[in-house]
Amino acid sequence: MARTNFPKKVQREAITRAAGRFEGLLPTGERCPCRLQVGRFQVDHVVPDALGGPSILSNAQVLCTDCHDRKTQNDRKRIDKAKRQSDAHHGIRDPHARPIAGGQPLPSGRPAQRATAPLSKPLPPRRSLYVSGSRQ
Repeated sequence: MARTNFPKKVQREAITRAAGRFEGLLPTGERCPCRLQVGRFQVDHVVPDALGGPSILSNAQVLCTDCHDRKTQNDRKRIDKAKRQSDAHHGIRDPHARPIAGGQPLPSGRPAQRATAPLSKPLPPRRSLYVSGSRQ
């Protein structure tokens, strides 16, 4: 799927709506205190383009570079998870993935038998478990 950028008209409207301030939210939930500066902002999708977010004004937000980078990291995690879930749903598997230990069924057949040849070395003498004698 190709990435869809915002049309220039939508970008202008988003910048006008921002009224000189960034629209991003900090991890605390407060609005970013930075002021809008030329060349130091991004018009970003609220719902990422890769997750079906349209390139319309209601899905646009003006973010400072730091807020945009932070949001992109979170979006990347969500996009990757959505792809993994979609692949699992459709039965798509990575041909280069290593199998999980213990994930394969055991081979059928009889279990291994003991060696039939006699031992080549003599066994050591047996010792008793309990030593007879008196304790003081």
